This record gives sequence, C-alpha cells and structure tokens, in this order.
Amino acid sequence: MFRFFLHKVAIIRSIVVLAALVSAFVAFIFVRLGEARTDAERRFAERLDLTTHAIDQAFLVASQIARALASYASRLPADQAAHERFLESMLASAVDTSIYGMGIWYEPGIMPFRENGLYGPYVHVDLADRGKIVTTYEWESSEYWYPGQQWYRSLIGLESGSVRTTDFYHDGELVYITTGTSFAREGRTGGVATVGIVLPTLVEMLSAIDFGDMDYFTVFTEQGHVVFQVGADAPIIDESADSHEDVEARVREWYAASGRRAEFFSHRSADVPWRVFAAVDRSRARSSAYAGMVPYASLLVILWLLLSTAIFLRANYVQQRSMSDRLKDENSDLRGEIKRRKKLERELQASRNELDALNHRLSYLAYHDPVTGLLNAQAMLDRMQEIETDEIRTAFLAQLFLENLRELSSIFDRDLVDFILKNLSDRLDAFCPDHVGVYRGAGFSYFLFGTGMDDRSLEVFLEGLSLMFREPVTAFNTRLRLRVRIGVARMEEGLSPGDAINRTVVALSPTESLSSLSYVFYSSRHRERMNRLVFIDSSLMKAGLREELKPVFHPIVDMRTERIVGFEALTRWNCAGHGNIPPSDFIPLAEENGVIIEIGWFIMEQTLDALADDGALGTGDWFISVNVSPLQFLEVDFVENLERLVEARLVDRNRLKIEITESAISAMEETFWKTSRLLLERGFRFAIDDFGTGQSSLSRLSGFNFDTIKIDRGFVTDIATSERNVKLVRSILSLSASLGALAIAEGIETTEQRDILLGEGCFLAQGYFYHKPLGIEGLRTVLS
Repeated sequence: MFRFFLHKVAIIRSIVVLAALVSAFVAFIFVRLGEARTDAERRFAERLDLTTHAIDQAFLVASQIARALASYASRLPADQAAHERFLESMLASAVDTSIYGMGIWYEPGIMPFRENGLYGPYVHVDLADRGKIVTTYEWESSEYWYPGQQWYRSLIGLESGSVRTTDFYHDGELVYITTGTSFAREGRTGGVATVGIVLPTLVEMLSAIDFGDMDYFTVFTEQGHVVFQVGADAPIIDESADSHEDVEARVREWYAASGRRAEFFSHRSADVPWRVFAAVDRSRARSSAYAGMVPYASLLVILWLLLSTAIFLRANYVQQRSMSDRLKDENSDLRGEIKRRKKLERELQASRNELDALNHRLSYLAYHDPVTGLLNAQAMLDRMQEIETDEIRTAFLAQLFLENLRELSSIFDRDLVDFILKNLSDRLDAFCPDHVGVYRGAGFSYFLFGTGMDDRSLEVFLEGLSLMFREPVTAFNTRLRLRVRIGVARMEEGLSPGDAINRTVVALSPTESLSSLSYVFYSSRHRERMNRLVFIDSSLMKAGLREELKPVFHPIVDMRTERIVGFEALTRWNCAGHGNIPPSDFIPLAEENGVIIEIGWFIMEQTLDALADDGALGTGDWFISVNVSPLQFLEVDFVENLERLVEARLVDRNRLKIEITESAISAMEETFWKTSRLLLERGFRFAIDDFGTGQSSLSRLSGFNFDTIKIDRGFVTDIATSERNVKLVRSILSLSASLGALAIAEGIETTEQRDILLGEGCFLAQGYFYHKPLGIEGLRTVLS
C-alpha cells in the first residue's frame, strides 16, 4: 500500500510540473499580447483625447465668453457706440481662437431709441481679410428677423448662467455653430448673448491632428450633421444622415459588409452636443504577436508529449502493481455489501408491514366516520349503487337533521358534543333492524337507508324513531333533549343516489312547518314547488325584467289622526305567462342570484321619481322609505350612485329614508358601518326594519344614527293574546323614545291591535287596517 502511494505521488508530481510549464507559457503569451494591445490603445487614446480636448476647449472658451457677454449686456448703457466698442474689444481678445463672431440680441422694446425697437449688433471676422473686424445689423431685416430664428428661441428660455450650443446654422455659403445664453435687463428677460464658431476654422484645427493609427475617424452633431471625417478605405458619410445613431450604424454596416474586423469607440463631450466616433483594425497587431509566439508553442508541444508519455508508462506500471491489492479490497467490500443488503431487506419488510397497516387504516377512514365509528355518506352511496332492481320498490332513504345540536355545540365543549353523537349513534344502530343501515352525514345529520319495508311498515318505523328522540340524552350529568327533523324519500327506478339525497333535503325544508320530532315524505307537491322555484329563478335572469316590475307604496299612518305621514316602497312582479308572483317567493331567490341589486335600483329610481313629482303628488311633509338589500349596500359605488340619482332629481333628502333590516346590520359588519357613515355625512336618514328579530347587540346599534324603528309584524299579530309580545313592544317603544327615534308598528289588521298599541304609546303604524299598498295613481288619489 505504501509503494502504491509513492507511485501515485510521482504521477501527481509529473502532472503538476506539466501544468506549471503550460501555465507559464500561457501567461507569457498573454503578457506579450497585452503589451501590444496596450501600446495600440495608448496611441489611439492620445489622439482621441487630443481631438476631444480641442473640441471641448473651443466650446469652453465660447461658453465663457457667452457668459461674459450676458453679464455685461445686462449693465451696458443704452448706447449703440458703447455696444459696438465692447463687442469689438471682446472679439479682438479672442481673435486667435476658433471664434468667428459674437453678438448681443435684445428682445423687442428693450432698446427704444431705435426706430424698429430692435437692437442687436453683431461683430465678426471677415474671412477674406482675417485682420478686419466687421459690425453688422442686417439680422434686423425681415428675412433675418432673429426672434423667429430657431437658435434664438432655443437660447431665450435658458436659466440664468446656463449655456447651450445649437446645431449647424447655414447663412448662405457660411456654416457655423452658435453658443449662447440668455440675460435679464430692466427686471425682465432682455435677450441672448451669442458666440459663433465658423465650421471651416474648426475643420482646419482638426485637420492638423495625425490620425494615422485609426482606420476611420469622424466628428458629428447629435442631429447627425458630419463636421469632420477621415479614413483611407472607410465610407465617407454625407449630409443625408438622420441622427448620430444613423452615422454610427452606417460605419458599422460598411465594416460588416467588407468582412474587416474592427473595434469601435464613441465619445460625447459633457457640455457640447457633439460626438466622436472612431474605428481601429487591430488584427495586424494581433497577427504579429501570434507569429512571435510560434517557437515557444512548438517547444511547449514537444515538452508536453514527452511528459505525457512518461506519465502514461508510469501509470500503467502502478496499475499492474496495485491490481492484486484492489481485488483483495473488493472481495472484502463484497462481503460487507451482502450483509448490508440482507439488513435492508429486513427493514424493507418491516416498512411494507407498516404500509399495509396504514392502507388498512386509510381504507377504514374512507368509509367510516372518525367520531362515531359509523359508515359515512360515501359508504351509503356505494350501497345505494349496489341495490337490486327488485329491491327498489321497498327501498327508502331518510335524512335526520339535529336542529339544536349546532346551538349546543356553541355552548358546551367538544367532548360533550362528541359524546352525544356517539350515544345517539349507538341508539340508532340498536333501534334499526338489520336491513336498515345507519350512516353519518355531514355536520349534524344522519342517513338511514334500507329495503324490505312497505308504506305501512315504514310509517311504523318512523313513528318509533320519533318516540326514541323524545327520550333525553344524559351526558356528563347533563340531560338534553334533541330536536330532530326527518325527511324521507322513496327510491324509484332511474333515481340516482344524489337525486334521492336532494329529495330528503327538500323534504327537510323549513317551509314545510315541521313540528318537533315529525317526519315528511317527499311527494309531487315538493317537485311542483321545486319546478316553480326553478321557473322563478330563470325568469329573474331574463332580459326585460324591469318592464314586469311595478312599485307600490304602503301608507304609514298616524293612528291618532289617521293622517298619512309617509310610505314604504315595495315591489310587485307581474311575470309574463305566470301572473303575479308574491315577494316572499322571488325576493329570497333574487338575493341568492344577485338580481336583487337590479331590482333595488329600479325601486329606488321609481321612488325618487315619485318624490320629485311635486306637481302631481303635492308638497306635503310625508316621506318614503326604501328597502336596501345587503348585497346592494355592499356595492363599492353605492353611495356615489345614490348621490347621483338624488341630485339629478333635486329631491329633498329628508323625505327619503334608507330602510335596512337589523339582521343585515350584524351580517355586514365593517362594510355597513363605513357606508352608513358616508350616507349620514351626506344627509341621508335610516330606518331599521324588523326590529327585534335580528342578532344585533345594543352596543352596535348605539353607534348607528338611525331615526326610525319598525316593529316587526310578528310582535303585532298576537299582541292581543300574548302578554309577552306586549312587554316586548313596550321595551322597543321605550328604547326608541330614549334614542329619539320614531317607532312604526307593521301589520296592523284589527281595531284591538290598534287600541293596544295606542295605549302603549305607539302612534305610527302601517297595515291593511288602514290602507293596502298603492300604485302611483292610488298614491296621488290618497294624497289629494
């Protein structure tokens, strides 16, 4: 093993030496190539810096002179000769630069001593005679009126102290660039001061630079105007370029088409809107550097071949010597692997046993209720699918719903509720014969599915089941009586298990007025009701529903004088092909499918139209209350829409009351309080309908500014025979009096009811004893 280790070390040492040689040679090549590239880049950078410095310096001088002109222009006396002397002296001091001319351009009216109100002397060097300085005013002519010139408009709006250089400006054969800034005089913008650089002078300055190391070099403006360009073989860009991007793109396309590889450089001065663009072909320099590396590369290849051969021979020797050692080690490892695999097989068998137990548990939970241990609804559905044809006639499905167990679960802890469910499951399992299966449903419901019972036997069975529930359940020293409703459906050929369950649900419907411990069979009457509900639901969704709706107004009367003080807006529906449909049938469905929002806005619009029709309905102080559905109240733009309708009809908001049920207040929580505050801030009034039947606490109602309480008709109907109802009404009246709210009793139908309410201090009421709901024509008749 030690000898094998030494052989390995020798091989590794040879590889390290070879890698070091290769790395050193590669580093040498990179250094040589880097030196060549650095030298080329240095020469190019010198010329690029020289060019950009020349351009920047020319415009830096022009910018400084422009600022000086602007500074003096704001203080020079209004004398023509003084301006000319000042400009001539400034130009004379800058005659050795590339500056062509300079001028001061006043806004109209600044210099009133001139006839046309303009003053703009401009001095420049005569190109025919460089020693002569010429002063001109020809810019004041209509052809050259400077306030209309683009260069002037771009400079007059500059902030004080900022300088801008314009693009090319052509004046006949003369092409120059203007650098300038604005100045203030006599407390307002006075004009601009400019310095001009003539293009030939700038080109002459750039032509003195040596561009020998560059294949192509050009100077151009941001707008694409070419100022200067050189290049032996590169393209010459004419004045047809659209922008600086166009110039660069043309040069790059030319190089790509010619197959030449070049590096491109671009520079933009910080203060001057000019760009410098250049191309350098470095392929010759790289080729020369690569040619110098050929002898070194040949030497490296020879050395690499020798070392590789030595390493290969050494590795073969080491391989032969270590073969026997590896075989011994492999045999030892093989024995260990056999032991390890046997252990894994034992562990795998134990895992399979655990998985089988888990699958058995999951299979049990899939068909059993975890609380009671009964079969669940899925097991019942499977059993119903297996029923034979000859068993269908005597088969039935019953659903038991524990009405008060939900209430008990909110009072007692979970252990007590689970105990009740287990106790009830045992009692049901013991009560039912073998051919009737007991199944646990969702929540607080059970299913009984069985066969072999005719109608009479099934009734006897259900009556006994009802008697069983009359016995109280004792749990943890607590005796409880369970209230149950039972819905029963006979099985029929072709009836699916899901439809059978739906039939038991319909039979359990609270509309059947089931008494405690009673059962109801599903019949054709239920089917007719279901069909009617389906028809009503589909009719609510059809187009043209508004044409079938009609508003009616139920008068609210002061029982002391029998004078009408207000109305409640209600909805009537005369459905095409089905006649009048009571609100109790279509309002709940409209709440479910959302159509109640459309109905609510229709009634609101009709009510506001009635309030706005003072000419037909009179101008009394009566009001109309409109019921608002919780869904409509929850709309994001409910307040804005109501505000828009009221303002469009110029309705007095004191004559409109928004009526909402007490149960809706507790259901809507935060949304209700936010919307109600907005409505109260905008002057709307509220009435609480069906007061005393909801679940709102007095603490919630105390924070809600309502002015009307409507006593539910359920308290009024039996008030003559129920002392309890009298006390409840008395409490509501006391509450409304303490809150300063009106109290209106609903559903007055007899003289006795009226007298009792008057005796208790309730003065406002509505009901058939006084008036039925009226259409708009009936409303006009009553008010007249």
